[in-house]
Amino acid sequence: MGIRFGPVLLLALILILMSPVHSAQQDAPSFRVDVDLVRVPVTVVDKDGRLYGELERGAFTVLEDGVEREFVTFSGGESPLTLVVLLEHSRVVRYLLGEVLRPAAIFATQIMRRWDYAALVAFDNRPRVLSDFTANRQQLLSSVQRLAHSPPMLGESNLFDALR
Repeated sequence: MGIRFGPVLLLALILILMSPVHSAQQDAPSFRVDVDLVRVPVTVVDKDGRLYGELERGAFTVLEDGVEREFVTFSGGESPLTLVVLLEHSRVVRYLLGEVLRPAAIFATQIMRRWDYAALVAFDNRPRVLSDFTANRQQLLSSVQRLAHSPPMLGESNLFDALR
């Protein structure tokens, strides 16, 4: 007399097939995005490299793979600026330090806009980051003021070596 596994195996197979199957792939969230708006920032210059400003919508044609595309919105305006203010801080300029630092202070207080980012770096023959990239104008101004009160260490300056 033998053991009959047929009905037991059949029942087990049915239960396995009926149970919900969860795999890592099925549990992973997924999403689909249709992009309806694409920004195309442009800068327009003349043959001498001077910026054109105040251009109208009709001055532009947008092509994709040689096919003209309609653009829905058009806005002229200024883009955020990201830059490094590089200041020489050596004994060579110690008597002119005010002349070196004044433009940096003016930039931080009067020229930099709230959406701009700047870093402040002083150099003699090596760079020193005084302020990392920030939109905080007061932080940049404080860094300029600290530099004004710290004596230059080296008598030489070499911009090439400082940037290397």
